[in-house]
Formats: sequence, C-alpha cells, structure tokens
Amino acid sequence: MINLCLTKEELQEVTGLKRFAAQFRYLSQQGFIVRRRGDGMPLVSRQHFEQMMGGLISPSKSKQQSPDFSSLS
Repeated sequence: MINLCLTKEELQEVTGLKRFAAQFRYLSQQGFIVRRRGDGMPLVSRQHFEQMMGGLISPSKSKQQSPDFSSLS
C-alpha cells in the first residue's frame, strides 16, 4: 500500500533535517503545502510532492485536446 503522505524517513531525506519544526519551515519556504500532524510532524501529500518535483503531469494537462474542425465544413 502506498502512503498518501511522505513518511518520516522521506521527509528527512528530502530536507536533510531531523527536527519536525525545521522540516516544516524548509518545506514551507520551498513552496510546498504543508500541514502538521498532532505530534508536530509535517504532512506533505505524496501527490503534491510529486507534482512539485515534476514527477507527474497535472490532470488538466494530461488530457489530449483535439481541435474542433466542425466549423470548417
């Protein structure tokens, strides 16, 4: 099962920091949407993280749009 949010280990790897408060500050300064868990651990959604890091194409861009040729007839 894939976690919906980054794990403690992933947060530490991404930020290079161990303390939750420092991780929260760093991620906020980098433009991530960060929430706090009850114990103070930063919460960053995995989907948001991947979008910010360029790993995923946003749903609005993933749809192929084709031109409307109906008016050319």
